Amino acid sequence: MAYAYKRPDSPLWWVGYKDEHGRTAREKTEVPADAPDGEERARDVARQVERRLRAAAKVSGGKNGPVTFETYVVNRWLPDRKKDGLSSDMDDASRAKKWLLPRLGGFRIDEITPQHAVDHVRYLKLQSGLAARTQRNIFFLARRIFDDAVVDGLLRSSPWQVKKRLIPEKRDANSDWREGAVYERSEILKLITDERIPQDRRVFWGTMFFAAGARFGEVAALRVRDYRRDLEPLGQITIATSYNTKKKVVKGTKTGRVRLVPVHPILRNLLNDWLKPDGGLVQSLGRAAKPDDLLVPSREGRSRSANHMLRKFREGMERIGLSVEIADGARKRGQHDLRATFISLAIADGVNPELLRWMTHGARRNVFDGYTRLHGKSAWTALCQEMLKLRMDDPQDPAKGGPGGSNGPQTPPGAGGSSSPASGGAGGPSTTGGQHGSPEDQPKAASGGSTPRGLGGASLTVTHGEENSEEILVLVLRGGRDLNPRPPA
Repeated sequence: MAYAYKRPDSPLWWVGYKDEHGRTAREKTEVPADAPDGEERARDVARQVERRLRAAAKVSGGKNGPVTFETYVVNRWLPDRKKDGLSSDMDDASRAKKWLLPRLGGFRIDEITPQHAVDHVRYLKLQSGLAARTQRNIFFLARRIFDDAVVDGLLRSSPWQVKKRLIPEKRDANSDWREGAVYERSEILKLITDERIPQDRRVFWGTMFFAAGARFGEVAALRVRDYRRDLEPLGQITIATSYNTKKKVVKGTKTGRVRLVPVHPILRNLLNDWLKPDGGLVQSLGRAAKPDDLLVPSREGRSRSANHMLRKFREGMERIGLSVEIADGARKRGQHDLRATFISLAIADGVNPELLRWMTHGARRNVFDGYTRLHGKSAWTALCQEMLKLRMDDPQDPAKGGPGGSNGPQTPPGAGGSSSPASGGAGGPSTTGGQHGSPEDQPKAASGGSTPRGLGGASLTVTHGEENSEEILVLVLRGGRDLNPRPPA
């Protein structure tokens, strides 16, 4: 029981209590002894001390002794994160045990000060040999630990504070490697069409790339029902879950958002071939596919392992004559680089950045995007139009459908013919996109339509049947500025 009292030799109120060893302890408050409401404020401080003592006893399991940083992290913080099912709990545990506990673990958690934070940041910068991005992750991991200690009643405020200029930057140890961690269009096509790579892996990696650069776990969690072939002008893949290889569980996506991704004609042909009655999925399952079956399961019928598939990815790359090494040798290319490649090529081909972000990341967490929906027919058609801009031939080569050249369909080696979305056929991947596919594969360009100045929109006409057509205006509102344009000068 903590209590508040005055001392004749002090201008402040004091709090007395029994510490974790059972000894009497006293702390002065910041409440003036002559304040009109001083007694009530001092009692509030005493109640805070009681809550802190109860929290400390809970963390230490009722054992006597101070609550150290290590005691809190090991006995309370890490178990709570595991209980909450957070996907990063294993990585957080590894970082905490390697980079925080050795230097901070022996301190009482309520005796750690901002100077400890400054010293630790400088240690990471000067002696750890870690990349700045990793240093930053460790810094913010410690900040989360102390913030949670405040919520758990062990601290009145977090001591993990440093001047902003000392916080490590989000920067790689080798700043050049990302520029080389992409693939050429020809490499993507070879990866998904060369029959020296098994079909199931070609379909899996093709889905990672063409499903708007989907993350590995998102593709590993896809079910047959998530692929809709009945929509026009393109089919749809719904990305709502992700498979965690370390925990072997299916969870939400990284951002917690559901994404509706148009199916590029090349991916459509890959999936239709995979899903046909005598296709690869049926042969893998030994029966007809059901809606709840995984879209591209492992050979054992489970979700695929990221580590296993990364090894097979690099083996497959080398088997078909593609290099896995980045030019400077700092890192090897991997599966996740398909995501960066998709975004880079889409931007190069003129895909609207706002609609691209809807496909790759979902809506931003702001008020404007909270009221935006892309489920209607007009909005879906606009999204499909952007996906069709992605072309897999050489956009600068007129002989392959580039500027001034033929717009006819191009077929890579080893691929069959194309099929229309309505037919559900199983032809091989067509390399065309944008204005390079058949009329069934794309919306028709509008004639005579105009876009209001300053709105950055795109106008197109989509034909629904023989007589009915509607003109759709896609307005990309940039940060709300277009809602209130400046008057003419």
